[in-house]
Amino acid sequence: MEKITNQTKCFRYIFVSFLMLLCSIMAYGDDNCHSNEVKLLLKLGKCAEAKEICKTALDDANSKCNEEMTILLKVCNSCASLQEKIKSAKNDAERYNLTEQLYKENPFYNQAQYEAVKILKQQYEKQTEEQNVLQKKLSDKVDTATKKSQKDSARADSAEKVAQRAREKSYEDSVKAKSAEEKAITNSLIAKQAIADKDEAVADKNKAEQQLEKIKAVLYYDNKIALASMQDTNKQTFYFFIDENGDEITKLKRWDKAEPFGVNYVGYAKVTRKGKEYLINTLGKEESYSRGYNTASDFSGYDYSCQAAGLEASPQNCIENVLDDKFKNKEIKILDLHNTKLPKFNPEKFDFPKLEYLDLSNNNLKYNDAFQGIEYVPTLKYLILNNSKITNLPTSFKKLKNLIYLDVSGNKIKNLSEFISEFIENGIKNLTLRVDESQKKALEEPIMAEKIKTSGWKIII
Repeated sequence: MEKITNQTKCFRYIFVSFLMLLCSIMAYGDDNCHSNEVKLLLKLGKCAEAKEICKTALDDANSKCNEEMTILLKVCNSCASLQEKIKSAKNDAERYNLTEQLYKENPFYNQAQYEAVKILKQQYEKQTEEQNVLQKKLSDKVDTATKKSQKDSARADSAEKVAQRAREKSYEDSVKAKSAEEKAITNSLIAKQAIADKDEAVADKNKAEQQLEKIKAVLYYDNKIALASMQDTNKQTFYFFIDENGDEITKLKRWDKAEPFGVNYVGYAKVTRKGKEYLINTLGKEESYSRGYNTASDFSGYDYSCQAAGLEASPQNCIENVLDDKFKNKEIKILDLHNTKLPKFNPEKFDFPKLEYLDLSNNNLKYNDAFQGIEYVPTLKYLILNNSKITNLPTSFKKLKNLIYLDVSGNKIKNLSEFISEFIENGIKNLTLRVDESQKKALEEPIMAEKIKTSGWKIII
C-alpha cells in the first residue's frame, strides 16, 4: 500500500512539473539568444538537442549572448554525458545514482522531478535492502544445511569405519571359529579312536546311542507324543513313540507299522504287529481293529440314504434297515460313519454299551431329531461332527458326562454359545472343543470367554 502511494506522489509531481513547463513556454515569448529555448529543453531533459542549439547560437549570436550560451553549453555537455552513462548503466542502483546526479547538475530541472527521482531511489534502496536481508537468510540456511551435510557426512564416515572394524572383527572371528572347528574335528577323531579302543560293552552302548540319534519323529500329538522309527541290528525298521524329551514311551510298545496319533482317529493311533491291526490310545490300551468286531470303520464310504437302499421308508429308518446286522456287536468301541450321507443317528435302536469313539462327520444331520437317543451311549469320549450341516446342538449332549473331545467345525450352529453354557453348568469340564474361525469369534465375548477359561475347556481350530 505504501509503494502505491509513493508512486502516486511521483506522478503528481511529474504532472505539476509538466504544467509549469507549459506555462514557461507561454511566458518566454521571443528569444533572440535562444537561451529560453535551451533552458526549456534542459528542463525537459533533452540535453543533446539543447547542446546543438547552444553550439548554433554561439556561431550565429552577437557578443551579448556568448557568455550566457557558454554557461548553458557546459550544462548541456554535462547533462548529455550523464544521460549516456545512464543508458549504459549496469544495474538499477547505478542508474538511480546517475539520475540523481543529473538533476543536481542541471539547475533547470524542477524540484518536483528531483523529488520523484529521490522517491524512486528510496523505493529501490528499500527493495534492495529487503532482497539483501532475504538473500542473507537464504545464505544462512544454505550454510546451515552445508554444515549439517558435513556433520552427516562425518557421521557416515565414522559409521563406515565402525562397520569396517566390525567386518574385520567378524572375519577374525570367522577364522577363529574355523580354527576351533578344525580343532574340534581333530578332538572328535581322537575321541572316536579312544571309544573304539574300549571294551565290547561300551562299544555296543555307543552304537545304540548312535542309532538313537537317527530317530525321526514325524508328528507330535497334543505336543506330547511323536511317532519315531529306527532300525535294529538286522536293519529291520520298527516304530515306537517318544515324549517331548525324545525318550521312548515304553507303555506304547514297539510295532511293525504305525501311524501318528490323531491322523485318522482323535486320541488313537493305528498300529500293526504281525499283520494284525490295532488302535491304541495314549495310555497304551489296545483295541482290535479287525472288521465287524470292535470297530465299524469299514462302513465309511457307504451310502445310507433311503434312495441308495431302495426304500420308501422315512429317513430315520434307513440305517437300521440297511445295516441292522452290522450293529449287533456289543463290543464296538470305535464307530466310523463319516461321509455316508447319514441323515440321522438314533443309537437307542442299537446297543452300544462300550462305544467311546463316534465319527459322524461329512453327513446330512440337519434334522432336529438327528441325535435322538444319544444319551443311550454315555460312554462316548470322542464325538466328531464336523461338516454335517448341523444348525442346532441338542440339549441331550449334556448327558454325555465322559465326553472329552467334540468337533463341531464347519457347521452353521445357531445355539453354540447357549449349548456351551448349558454344558458347563451341567458340570462337564476339561473338554476339548474344535471349532472354525467364524465360530471362534462368537466365543470371544468376555463373559463366555471367562466361562470357558474357568471350566478348563480348550478351544482349538
